[in-house]
Amino acid sequence: MEGVQSRAKEVTVRRFGLAASEPETLESIGEDFKITRERVRQIQERALKQIKENKGAQLQEIFKYFAEEMQQFGGLMLEEEILKKWGGKDNQNHVLFLLNLNENFKFSSANKEYVAFWYTDDNAVKEAKKTVEGFVKYLKTKGAPCKLSEYETGLSDFVLNNYISISSEVLVNSEGLYGLASWPEVNPRNIRDKAFLALKKLNKPLHFSEIYDMITKSLTGGEKAILLQSVHNELIRNPEFVLIGRGIYALKEWGYQPGWVKDILVESLKKERRGLSKDELIEKVLAQRQVKKSTILLNLSDKGFFLKDQDGKYILKA
Repeated sequence: MEGVQSRAKEVTVRRFGLAASEPETLESIGEDFKITRERVRQIQERALKQIKENKGAQLQEIFKYFAEEMQQFGGLMLEEEILKKWGGKDNQNHVLFLLNLNENFKFSSANKEYVAFWYTDDNAVKEAKKTVEGFVKYLKTKGAPCKLSEYETGLSDFVLNNYISISSEVLVNSEGLYGLASWPEVNPRNIRDKAFLALKKLNKPLHFSEIYDMITKSLTGGEKAILLQSVHNELIRNPEFVLIGRGIYALKEWGYQPGWVKDILVESLKKERRGLSKDELIEKVLAQRQVKKSTILLNLSDKGFFLKDQDGKYILKA
């Protein structure tokens, strides 16, 4: 930082974390120098201006490379992607420092709708946000995760993926499917969501131990281990899961009726509003439960609920 006064140099180094340290806030630096945060900001701005004047020509090749790379991404890039791609493990703070030296690189901070990104083209930002808004509407209409290729925009797959990646509302799950961040199929937040995702993934009823195995295999290094009983408890207490056999659970949204075998028999007779044969009732129960026929017949023998009409068919006791 030739030509930069010592205090301004120290402010800049500390502000951007250029000495193998974390970037510091205006407040913390101001406290050390006993000056206001606004004064620190002014010193920083003046130092950056001096660096541009002294080193501008030498930095042009770097800025050209940055601009060309960003253009390949459609005119904008996630800050996270920039730091990983250009900064590697040891030079991320230096990359951010360089971006701040050139007014052609503009920063959009993270908010409720979008993550932090840098851009060179205002029109690219408008196009990206328009694309995200359209894709979010598409997902809400579809109501389920999908491949990005299903959404037609005229953009290349690479640029489309980059534009969608700036959204805080859209995430990609382990299957490579895109969906809303609020959907458990995409962003499972707890054991209930993970159990839901396990069943959706295989699209068939599973024993709670199988669901547990799928959840534990999906855990990342930063997640705590879970207990088999914790998974079973979530399946028991949440109404979206239906017990259909010995420890076997299905999703209610698949059409499974909650309750016991007797409840299904009663509801079947109420729905049909006529007598049903033994075989008809067995068929209806087996469509809902993985139980033995003898269990169904045992429930039908309860004369407190079921009687036979003159044709030998079962009806509800009045």
